Amino acid sequence: MIMNGGVKILFEKELGVTDFHLPSQTRLLYVSECDIIAGNGYKRKLVRYRNASSSFQELVLVERTQLSEQYFSALQRFVVFDLGLSLLPVSGQTEASQLITQIVRFHKKNILKNILKCHQHLIISQIHELPALAKT
Repeated sequence: MIMNGGVKILFEKELGVTDFHLPSQTRLLYVSECDIIAGNGYKRKLVRYRNASSSFQELVLVERTQLSEQYFSALQRFVVFDLGLSLLPVSGQTEASQLITQIVRFHKKNILKNILKCHQHLIISQIHELPALAKT
């Protein structure tokens, strides 16, 4: 386990074809520049990823670089139209890691907002129970 910028990273051996499993019921598959340039092997991995789906939101992160640009439109059509998955292009591993961190942080904020919204009436009633605050 590694703590980096407030995000806990756990390494798991049993993820299957999923590269990242986020706490927001989101699974990510990362297609690197090397995978794209090497040929159609990534397509089998994408199909297995889609077929292994469950109630998770599935996202595909794809490295879109100068070298992979010529293959990107075909990959995009395959992922979005043929497989029905969401595709997010990134410029490399650094941008991918930043995007994953943002997704995790966004999820944490939404959980807190939902908890506060659901329990708002309870919180207000508890505040009114406090003698010093109830008078103001």
